Order: sequence, then C-alpha cells, then structure tokens
Amino acid sequence: MTEAPRSARRGAPRWRARLRALPGQHGQAAFASLGRLWRGRLSSLMSAGVAGIALALPLGLAVLVHDAAALTGASRSSARISVFLKAGTSDTTLAAARRKAAALPGVLSVDTVTPHEALQEFHRLGGFRQALDTLGDNPLPPVLVVTPADPRLDSVQQLADRLRKLDHTDQVVADTRWIRRLDAILGIARRAVWVLGALLGLAVLLVVGNTVRLEIQNRRTEIEVQKLVGATNAFVRRPFLYGGLWYGAAGGFLAWVLVEIALGLLSGPIARLAHLYGSSGGLAGPGASGLAAILAAGAVLGWGGALLAVGRHLRAIEPG
Repeated sequence: MTEAPRSARRGAPRWRARLRALPGQHGQAAFASLGRLWRGRLSSLMSAGVAGIALALPLGLAVLVHDAAALTGASRSSARISVFLKAGTSDTTLAAARRKAAALPGVLSVDTVTPHEALQEFHRLGGFRQALDTLGDNPLPPVLVVTPADPRLDSVQQLADRLRKLDHTDQVVADTRWIRRLDAILGIARRAVWVLGALLGLAVLLVVGNTVRLEIQNRRTEIEVQKLVGATNAFVRRPFLYGGLWYGAAGGFLAWVLVEIALGLLSGPIARLAHLYGSSGGLAGPGASGLAAILAAGAVLGWGGALLAVGRHLRAIEPG
C-alpha cells in the first residue's frame, strides 16, 4: 500500500525538474540556432530574402487595398441624392420642401437649385446654349441636393425612399451605382489578398522546409552522434524548429522593409493623383501593427515549414 506513493514521490521531482529545465533548454536552442544562422549569414540572408519577397507581395497588396478603401471612404462622403420637384413649384414651396428634407433622419445637409440657377449652369456648359434659347420658357424643375450623413449604400437607399414621400416630389435620383461598383472592386481586391497570401504563404512554408531539410542533411553525422549518446528526438528537433522560426521572422522583417521602401517610392505620384481628385490622403504604410503581424505570420510559417521538414527527415536518421 505504501510502494505506489513512494514511487510517485520519487517520480514527481523528476517531472518538476524537467519542467523547470524546459525554458532554459528552449532558450539555449533558440540562441544556438540564431548563432548558427549568423555564422552562415550569407546563405541565411538568401533564404530569408526569398521568404521576404514572397511575404512582401501580399503585405503590399493588403496595404494598397486598405489605403484605397480609406481614400475612397472620403469620396463616399461626396455621395448626393438629387430630389427633382415638380415643374412650376414656387420658391415658397421649394423652401418648405427644403426644411422638410433637412428634418429627415440621416440628412447631413440640403442645398437648393432653382430653375434659374440650373439654366445658368447649362448656359455655362458648351453646346447647350443654342438648344436652351430655342425653348423659350425655362423647362427645368427646382432640385434639392441632399447630402446623406451616412454614405453607406443601405443608408443612402433608405434615405432616398424617405425623400420620395415628400410632397411635390417628381423624381429622386440616388447616385449609388458607383458605390456598388466600388464595393465590388474592393471586395475582389480583399479576396485576392487572401488568395495571394495563402499561395505565397505556402511558398514560404516550402522554402523554409527545404532550407531546414538541407541543414538536416548537412548535420547528419552530428545528429547521429547526439542520438547515439541518448538525445531524444525532441532535443534534436528543437534547434531546427527555432531555425525555421528565425528564417520566417527575418523574412517577415525584410518584407516589411521592402514594402516601406516601395511605398516611399510611390508616395509622391499617388499624392499628386489624390490631389487631382480633391483628396489630401496618401499611402499610410503598414506601420508598427503591420510589422508585428508580418513578423508573427513569418515566424509561424517558418516554424511550420521546419516542423514538416524535421518530422519527415529526422526520423530517417538513426545511428548505425
């Protein structure tokens, strides 16, 4: 009755000792693998560079899509709803309709365009002067130009439906077609980021896995000696896994640097293009959050590639 507790008491300190030693073993393996990569820094830089280029493409595309969405978000605020009142509506009725429209929920501002102002605008446009002069009376109706407070498509449609119920309303035109097209383009671009990221992430996985496989083959004799003196597979595997992690993290950092350089080169022309469209925005870049995300993604992919290579090739190496 007393043997089991005694054996348990003898076994428990071993497990606790192993758990206490585990962080030190992982730290030693991490720094040892980092030192080995530094000693072969030229070949390590080449492998990390391939991973960095592969990661830079989806990261750069994600930044461009995010910045494009931010820039077009400002353009969405220029969405307008034109409310055409019935021809012959008096100025008093126009002012009353303006007040009713401004009181509706979801309206940011309301501007009026009288028939006389609309006619003057058409006169300023080339090719319309002679045609309008032949009409005699002014055929243009008064218009309410409504700016929605919420430029999202559903909100604009709901506001247009409320405006159609106003008195003396003849026609309501909500220019939402370009918003639908913009949302569709951004949706395709976001999906392309995920697809490209998955494909190039797989490429990083294979590149790091192949690099670790070559390192395993180059250190075959060392691994056989380690196993001969009693090293476990976990002990032998640990430095290779950390080596893959460092490859992936270095590739992520290089990807961030490449994207920052590319955006720096493109920032001037894009800022001029945005200025032509009346926007003061520009490329924001991945920033610190983007750096953290790409470092984490690269480290996970590098660890996964190393795990695949080690799991397949390390078992085949046994001391003869």
